[in-house]
Amino acid sequence: MVEHLKTVLETFPGHSFRAKWQTDQLKKLVENLPENECVTVHDFSENYRCTEKVEIQSSYFQRTEVSIHITLIYRHAVLEIDGASSTPDDPTIISEHFYVISPDEKHDQYFTRHVKNLVSEYLNEINYRVDTMHEFCDGCQSQYKSRHCIGTLAESAAEFGYNKIIRNYFESCHGKGPQDAAGGLLKIKQILPLYADNFRYVRL
Repeated sequence: MVEHLKTVLETFPGHSFRAKWQTDQLKKLVENLPENECVTVHDFSENYRCTEKVEIQSSYFQRTEVSIHITLIYRHAVLEIDGASSTPDDPTIISEHFYVISPDEKHDQYFTRHVKNLVSEYLNEINYRVDTMHEFCDGCQSQYKSRHCIGTLAESAAEFGYNKIIRNYFESCHGKGPQDAAGGLLKIKQILPLYADNFRYVRL
């Protein structure tokens, strides 16, 4: 046990350094985002089990589940959309949460490719030109890191009209961030109305 702990501790400083460095780089990139560039942070939230306000007992074991994918989008402000403009001398960075809710429970490269396509369509709709897309994601092989995912990435820039896509992988077990809080908030907003009547007579 002690020998195993020693072995683990040998790699911990480097692991901790890389995790902190990645977080710092993401923060600096967002704060100093060049024009016509965009930063996205992709992550799946835990599947949500749909519930009804009034349900029969047996439905507890047969609830429909939906996948929730969250993308944080960091971009420059668009005057017509955000009511503010962004210039090189006075940049205004907008942070957005982009949710994709789907009955497809397979969290694979096809799902993530579809999400990125929806993000690209949204940016086109608001007339936000993207030359370089910076992607941050965890190292899940089936979603972002397998040979199929890399092959898809190689085709994505031309497909979405970008000049370049830069993909960054978070250090193992360090991909937690605002995207996780966004997933939790969405679920809470769905759950609270279902049980609101239960607290009608509660006094604090």
